[in-house]
Amino acid sequence: TGEGCLHGKTIAGLLRIAREADVPAVILGGCILPEAATLYKLGAAGIYALCDRPMPLEESMRRARELLCARAQAI
Repeated sequence: TGEGCLHGKTIAGLLRIAREADVPAVILGGCILPEAATLYKLGAAGIYALCDRPMPLEESMRRARELLCARAQAI
């Protein structure tokens, strides 16, 4: 969805569609806040942060494609 922090109606809507299609949904986010755990109740199969270590926002945004590809491959 392009969201840095996991929240909002977009992710909930995508999880609903995935659940209805019986397709597992894995969530990748730049910032995983504790309340993201509620996404498991909506059907998320996994929730993962893109960053493998703490880093400044500017660096994570600059490396977003690289981090997304690396994390998706690891999953």
